[in-house]
Amino acid sequence: MADARIRDGQGLRLAAAAPAGLVVLRVRADDAETRLALAAALGTALPLSPAQPTGIAGARLFWTSPDALLLDLDASADVASTVERLAAALSGRHAAVHDVTDARTWFTIGGPHARAVLAKGTGIDLDPRALPPGAAALTRFAGLTVLLAHRDDGARYELLADRAVEDWLWAWLLDAGDEYAVAR
Repeated sequence: MADARIRDGQGLRLAAAAPAGLVVLRVRADDAETRLALAAALGTALPLSPAQPTGIAGARLFWTSPDALLLDLDASADVASTVERLAAALSGRHAAVHDVTDARTWFTIGGPHARAVLAKGTGIDLDPRALPPGAAALTRFAGLTVLLAHRDDGARYELLADRAVEDWLWAWLLDAGDEYAVAR
């Protein structure tokens, strides 16, 4: 994607942008020693479920499967040096560290109508009591597997999807937001 996409409507804002940096970390779920080494290298405890990502200065760490984590870096991070540092910390262990920044796209859905639009694509309970701000879920959305994150109390959500479906998902979100005057 060359540039970020943004559309505003009446009570709905849609955006899509390439992530600043995404790193997949593969560590066996039963390898406590390697998991401790990774936690030390990251400077935080590893999340134990997709529901509660871990916040780190300049990053978020998502649980994506029992043996995989996704490190979402902000724009201030140097992805290559982060990958090198983590790979060095896990050297000699049964683990993998991969930069997947170019393989995914973040979609942001915000505003008072964000939950209504998202409900058209998923059966997950989006009520803040079930999916509170800061929580995340791996789910099906519009027939795709996505990471859904509730960002804040201001009804802002993010979807992380494969870059290969970016155009299709963007068109789907525009269609779903039509009733809120989201311009194409």
